[in-house]
Amino acid sequence: MKRCPACNLTKPASEFQCNRTKADGLQSHCRACMNATNTRWREANREQFREAVRVSALKHADRVAAWRAANAERITELGREASWKYKARKRANGIFVVTDKDLRRLLQSPCIGCGTTESIVPDHCIPISRGGRTSIGNLIPLCKTCNNRKRSRFLFEWKQIMNARSYAEVTQ
Repeated sequence: MKRCPACNLTKPASEFQCNRTKADGLQSHCRACMNATNTRWREANREQFREAVRVSALKHADRVAAWRAANAERITELGREASWKYKARKRANGIFVVTDKDLRRLLQSPCIGCGTTESIVPDHCIPISRGGRTSIGNLIPLCKTCNNRKRSRFLFEWKQIMNARSYAEVTQ
């Protein structure tokens, strides 16, 4: 337990950032107070902060480019996850944690529409646009072709259409 001098609250050590120069190895102010202080400084020194960010970006441009090239798949996953969260928040459907382990397992599964293992993407059984949520229980593996065909239909609606098409092809 440690006392923060800014808010005068006693908090557990996990609420303080590490600082090896201090005797106890912890920052003197808690994370919440440090965040508030940093936010106030950034707002008061907006131009200086923007310039520092710009200079840092130029200084590390080659490292950033190399990392992006080496982690293109991860960047795609992060973008997809951010898109899901944005859509769920926009529709107020709720956001549930989908762990990387669950997502990898889902992406390694075969497409439930055609059985292929190529170009698998996660899709919602109940589409977000129709009240579904982004949770592991509402995600299914589909290939890009089947995902495009499913559109914003419920899984059972899409399966009925696919079965009707298959039946029509067999009887002809």
